Amino acid sequence: MAVSADLRETLVGLVGPENVLTGPETLLYAVDGVAPKAVVFPETRDQVREIVRAARRERLGVLPFGGGTKVGFGNPPAAYDIAVVTRRLNRVVDYSPADLTVVVEAGLGFDRLTDLLRREGQFLPLDPVGPGRSTVGGIVAAGLGGLRRAFYGPPRDWVLGVAAVAGDGELIRGGGRTVKNVSGYDLCRLLAGSWGSLGIIVELCFKVFPLPPEDVLAVLGLPAPADLFGLGRDVWRQVPYPAAILGLDAESARTLTGRGPAGGALLVLFSGVRPDLESQLSQLRSVAGGRAEFFEVVRDDDLPGLWARLCDHPDLVGRDLPVWVRLSVPPAEIGAFAPNVAGRRFLADIAGGIINLYREPDDPAGMVDLRRRANAAGGSLALGRAPAALKAAFPAWDALPAPELMDRVKRALDPDGILSPGRLVR
Repeated sequence: MAVSADLRETLVGLVGPENVLTGPETLLYAVDGVAPKAVVFPETRDQVREIVRAARRERLGVLPFGGGTKVGFGNPPAAYDIAVVTRRLNRVVDYSPADLTVVVEAGLGFDRLTDLLRREGQFLPLDPVGPGRSTVGGIVAAGLGGLRRAFYGPPRDWVLGVAAVAGDGELIRGGGRTVKNVSGYDLCRLLAGSWGSLGIIVELCFKVFPLPPEDVLAVLGLPAPADLFGLGRDVWRQVPYPAAILGLDAESARTLTGRGPAGGALLVLFSGVRPDLESQLSQLRSVAGGRAEFFEVVRDDDLPGLWARLCDHPDLVGRDLPVWVRLSVPPAEIGAFAPNVAGRRFLADIAGGIINLYREPDDPAGMVDLRRRANAAGGSLALGRAPAALKAAFPAWDALPAPELMDRVKRALDPDGILSPGRLVR
């Protein structure tokens, strides 16, 4: 069923006919097989406010849409009437390199922000999936840490301020350009990882970081998967300050690095000045001992392309497998899940306790058992993507520890429940 003629007229009046889609093109913005009735491309926050107000009047479900790199995450939408695509909200509002802060609109592409910061010798260490397609608002709304999460922290740690449109169409703000305590809701942390269910992010203020003088990536081939997790744990405990410790199955290692050792590959990233890097590499060789089949070091011009491929692992590693499972457990417990990845394709952040596992749609009972084990270890399991039948039988997220608190926050910021309904909480 299409949107009403009156609503379409309202949307066209707000953003122009060229920025409203209601035909077959809406299929390009489907989420879990559900296409919106209308796709709107606002250019200003005021336009976003009016779109939300119009949707609220007709009790229509609204989903924000950035680069589309993580649309498979979460439960299927309970209602998906309007997609608000943020790509035209892409301006740099303010950049102060001396203060290490940048203010941008939410639809700005992460690659554009990276280029801007790099010209000033700075960067934002988020490593999103699909770095060439992700928007900064989508990265924060998803709240997923990148491959250097253990060293730099999750996206919310880099957000100083945020502006968003709540479910009643009002503009809400949190934080500022300096780190400070504020009364009321901590909107920066609430909106990070809320998947658009509490507000449509329209502007963000980030703290940024000086670029390291140099990065090097050590690639170690292992004879068995158990060796991969065991050596990764030893590196985490014994080698100082690795920026990332990653594990790849053999086939994924072949796809991403060109080498496919039988037990997979361990990849260790170091950032800093040359003498420190050489010392860290020497200690890594000592810890690895004779366990590695080969030890290679990727530097300079070869490293950015390989790192981008690693960030894009869901497409490059798991594109042929319909289920993407994201396990998050304490790093000390990650080795216990080595049997679950044996014979499967995966990318593991060993230092961060994250396993991205790609698989066929198995019996939901197996997923229930895997979630139970993750919870027992003090962790969680989320579905990054899955067929509709599996999502119908198995919730994409763990149960919330305090659902009544989430309900109170949801009612306060989205009183009619029109923002991303069902995606985070069924």
